[in-house]
Amino acid sequence: MGSIQKLPDHVINQIKAGEVVDRPVSVVKELVENAIDAGGKNIVVDLIDGGKQLIRVSDDGKGMDESDLLGCLERHATSKLRTLADLDSIASLGFRGEAIPSIASVCRFSVRSRQVHATLGNEIEVENGVQVAVQQVAMPQGTIVSVRELFLNVPVRQKFLKATATEFSHIHDFLFATGLAYPEVGLKLTHNGRDVFSWKPHKDFESRFKTALGADSAEFTKVAYCRGSFRMSGFAGLPAQARPMAKYFITFVNGRMVRDRVIRAGVLQAYSGLVMKGMLPSAVVFITVDPSWIDVNVHPSKTELRFRDSAAVQDLVALAIQDNVKASLAQESAPKPMVQNFASVKPVFAGNCSSEKADTAGNFVPPKGSFAVGNFSSPKPHSQGFPQQSFDTPRFPRLASLSRSQSEMPAEPVAAVEAVVSSVSVAFVEPIAVVQPIVNDSFESSGGPFAKASFLGQFKNCYLLLESNSELWIIDQHAFHERILFEEFVSAAKKEGRVPQQELITPVLVPVPSGVGEVVAQEQQRWQDLGFRVETMSTNSVAIHAFPVLISPNRIVPLFEEILARMVAILGISTSDVHPLLLRARELKPEMAALGLHSSSLSHESVYHLLYATMACHAAVRAGEPLNSELVRRLLLRAKDVDFYAHCPHGRPVWRKFTEADVALWFARV
Repeated sequence: MGSIQKLPDHVINQIKAGEVVDRPVSVVKELVENAIDAGGKNIVVDLIDGGKQLIRVSDDGKGMDESDLLGCLERHATSKLRTLADLDSIASLGFRGEAIPSIASVCRFSVRSRQVHATLGNEIEVENGVQVAVQQVAMPQGTIVSVRELFLNVPVRQKFLKATATEFSHIHDFLFATGLAYPEVGLKLTHNGRDVFSWKPHKDFESRFKTALGADSAEFTKVAYCRGSFRMSGFAGLPAQARPMAKYFITFVNGRMVRDRVIRAGVLQAYSGLVMKGMLPSAVVFITVDPSWIDVNVHPSKTELRFRDSAAVQDLVALAIQDNVKASLAQESAPKPMVQNFASVKPVFAGNCSSEKADTAGNFVPPKGSFAVGNFSSPKPHSQGFPQQSFDTPRFPRLASLSRSQSEMPAEPVAAVEAVVSSVSVAFVEPIAVVQPIVNDSFESSGGPFAKASFLGQFKNCYLLLESNSELWIIDQHAFHERILFEEFVSAAKKEGRVPQQELITPVLVPVPSGVGEVVAQEQQRWQDLGFRVETMSTNSVAIHAFPVLISPNRIVPLFEEILARMVAILGISTSDVHPLLLRARELKPEMAALGLHSSSLSHESVYHLLYATMACHAAVRAGEPLNSELVRRLLLRAKDVDFYAHCPHGRPVWRKFTEADVALWFARV
C-alpha cells in the first residue's frame, strides 16, 4: 500500500478551518453574513466568555428545509454559486461553501431552521464534524446557529486565543461596523447575558450612524460621491480629530467589510496636507462598484480583495473624501462679518525677497509656461464600469489663480513697486509691540475672509492676533503663509503648466554626489514644472540658472537639495555614499514608501503636492520674524484668493478661534 492516502473529510474540514476560522470573530462574521444573505431583518448575537464558550446567531430570514440543512454541512456546497463565471458577478457575502462545515468540525455545533410556510422547523446537531442528531423542533421563522466550546478538539488553536475581553472586542467591532453598513437590519448583541447594544432597523445610513456613534458623530462630515459605476458614501473624520491610532477606520466594498490597502491609501491621500505626519484620520466609507471590477476570491476569510484598476479606485476614494472634507472645513472656518477692517493695500507680499515682475505699463505679469498641464492626469480607468475619461480632477482644492487679472491690478510704475519691496524688506526687522487696528471702509469692497478683520498685534513674533466681532483669532504666521504659497504654486501650475521662475544673472553651482547628476538631467521637465532651470555640468555639480518665484535667494540651494533628495528617495536609488544629500534621501525613503510613492508615480499629483509643500515651507516667513501691520495686511489680502487655508500643506492647523464667551470663561465672567 502506498504512503500517500486521501484524508478523511472531517480532517480536511479541520484543516480548512484554520483558514476560515481562526478566532471567535471569524465564526460570528460567517454566521452574520449568512443571516444577511438569507434576508434577515433582525439579527441577534449572544456570546458567553467572548465567544469561546458560546456563539449563538439568530435571524428571521427565509430559513432552510431539511435537505438544505443537510447540504449546508457539506464542504463546498452553496446556493450562491453555480458556475465559474458566477465569480465575476458575486453579489452575496458568502459563496465558497466552506464556512459551516469548517466551523462544525471544531466545536459542538447545532443549526435549526424553519421556512415561513412550514409548521415545524428542523434541527441538526454536530460534534467534531460528525452528525449526532436530526430532529423536528418548534421555532419561529428563520435560523438559529449555536457554536459551543469553540476549538474543543483543536487544543493547539485554543492556546492562541486571547483574553475574553480581547476576543469580545473584536466581535463587538465587527458587529458595530456591520450595523453601520446595513442600517435596515436590526442588530442586537449580548455578552454573558448582558445587553451590549440593540439597534432597531433604521430608514437610512445617516440615522444609524448618529445612533451608533452618538456624540462622536459630530466629528465627521458626510461623504457622497458618484462617478460611473463607482459610488461611495459614508462619513469622513475632520482633520482635527486625527489621532496616532484612528478611532474609527471602517471600509466596506459591495457590502463586504474589507481590509484593503488601496482604499486605505486613498483615504490617507485625501488627507494629505490636512493632518500631521504620524496622525491617522477616522473614516467610515462604503464603496459600491460593478462586481466584475473586483476579485473577492483572494482568501477564504473574504476580508481581502483585488481591484482591476487599483490606481483609479485609490484616486476616486481620495477625491470623494477630499472634496467633502475641505468643503466642510471651509464652511466652518469662514469668519462672520466684522465691524472694523483693514486699509486698502496693494496685493504685493514679498517676504524676504521679491520675485514679482511688471510689464512696461507697470502691471504685474507672471511668467508664462511653454507647455500644457499634462503631468497632472491620473491613471486611466479600465474599459468597463468606470467612465471612459481621464481621472484628471485635481486632488487639490479649487483654487483661485496666482494673480488677479490685469484689469484688477493697479497700474503702478516699476520704480514704485521696487520702493514698496525695499520698505518691506526693512519692515521685517522692525520689532513691534502692539499695532493699533486700522479702519478704512475702502477695503471692504475687496472681499475675502479677512476683509473686515481688525489686526491687534503679534505675539512672540510668531502668532497674529485678529478680532472678528465677538471672536479672537490666533494665526500661525508661518503655517498661514505656507498654505497661501502652496495654493499659489498649485494654481500657477494648473494655469501655466509650471511655477513661474526668475532668472539668475550668475548661475548658482550646487555640488551633487556621483551619479545623482544623471537624475537631474533625466528629470529636466520636472524641474521646469517646479520653476527651476538647471544644467548638469561635466563635473559632479549642477548649475541653477533660474529658480521659482517667491523663493529667497539664500534658500535656493537648500530647497534644490531637499527636492533632489526627495526625488532620489522616490526613485529608490541605493548607494553607500555618505554625502549629506544621500543621507537625507535615505532618511526620507521610509516616508516616501509609506505614502505609496515610487518611481512610476514621480509625475503624479501626489508627488507634486509634496514638492510644492516643500517649496512653500522654504519660501514662507519664519516663526520669530517680526511683521508690521503693513505686511500683515498684505498677507491677509492674499488669503482672499485661497479657497482653503485652515491647515498648512503638512497638515498642521493654521489658526484657532475663541468666542467672546470662551474668553469670558477664562476670567470667570460667565
